[in-house]
Amino acid sequence: MNRTGGTAARSRARPWPRTVGVFSVLALAGWLWSSIFLQVREGEATVVYPAFEVSAEPLMLAAVPGQVIRGTVRPGQSVYGVLSRYGLDQSQVAGVVRAARPVADLNRVQVNQAYRVRLDAARHFRTFELDISPTRMLRVSVTPFGYVADSTDIAFENRPVALSGTADASLFGDLVGVPGGAELVQRLYDVFAWEVDFRRDIRPQDTYRILVDEVLRDGRFERFGTIRFAQVQTQGRTVEALYYNGEYYDADGRSLRRTLLPEPVEYRYISSRFSTARRHPIFGTIRPHYGVDFVASYGTPVRAAGDGQVMYMGWKGENGRLITIRHNGVYRTAYAHLSRYAKGLKRGAWVKQGQVIGYVGNSGSSTGTHLHYGVYRNGRPVDPLKLDYTPAAESVDLAKTPEFQIAWDQARLALNRIEETRVALAGL
Repeated sequence: MNRTGGTAARSRARPWPRTVGVFSVLALAGWLWSSIFLQVREGEATVVYPAFEVSAEPLMLAAVPGQVIRGTVRPGQSVYGVLSRYGLDQSQVAGVVRAARPVADLNRVQVNQAYRVRLDAARHFRTFELDISPTRMLRVSVTPFGYVADSTDIAFENRPVALSGTADASLFGDLVGVPGGAELVQRLYDVFAWEVDFRRDIRPQDTYRILVDEVLRDGRFERFGTIRFAQVQTQGRTVEALYYNGEYYDADGRSLRRTLLPEPVEYRYISSRFSTARRHPIFGTIRPHYGVDFVASYGTPVRAAGDGQVMYMGWKGENGRLITIRHNGVYRTAYAHLSRYAKGLKRGAWVKQGQVIGYVGNSGSSTGTHLHYGVYRNGRPVDPLKLDYTPAAESVDLAKTPEFQIAWDQARLALNRIEETRVALAGL
């Protein structure tokens, strides 16, 4: 009896430690669950989502750097289309998108946005990076706490390089085929736009020399940066440009940035604006009006909008007496319905900005005395009233700024040293 009673008592006591064990397991599970969802903030707008969505082994972080895949968003491609290639399923990609939301909306990625996917040694997803501006990037990483999103500055390195070449079919033909070369050529056109017409002036054996920054990212070429110094030798003359305090200057301290006159005539009012579909006041038909009509008194002087060469001067049908001026390889202006031309002006003559070239009239198909003024950029008509007429930078007074001459000497010296080093290495 006593053994039986003792056994029964012990049997009734066993549920207590079992209950304690159950509560202990639940408490431990709750602590682990809260730890998984722990939010950690580092940098900007850091957000964490559960790490167990990442892969079968989400907490396995590589001890050594893994693979980095670089790319750009293609037309019609989504973030899912990018990340699904690297082992993430739809729910995992959704976790990346949620984590990134306070920094950037990954549902609205743009074509040609650069991205990077970093994998660990076992080819598990670790980090997704997306350029969200020219200088900032989004980064979504997997950590022991889950997906962590932040934004950070893109680390760039500038390295000066020397480029040179000789004209064949074109002056910069050899640059167009290299990465970033086409953009660099266009910027060179812009720098020398008012000095050299690269479509007309270049001859075989003309040369160029450039000191330009290479922009590197993780030691890899990203793009060409600032053009520090450039020299073009064409038809026996040398044209140079130095980047100084945010502007390009020639050796005499004159700014290479030019602008057209916003209004080449003193006028009373504008009777007709630039339009792709205007009813002609005489013929009544709908046709483009590629210019602006400035109403002015008969005989009011008309001035050249910028330095350039007179390409046409004569009667031109409905335009009446017409003058066209080629300012550079980019801009051309037209002046129509003139009453007469300036004395001594002829086709092929070079004119200066503000120089009188003709006088307001009513020639051709016109309902009153006015100047029809047209502007063409790369052969296409543009609205003269919407151009940027920012004044050109003031010239540098060389007598008062010796730093300017020092800057020229330093640029030429840097270019020469890089070229000499390149030649020496080529001879090894």
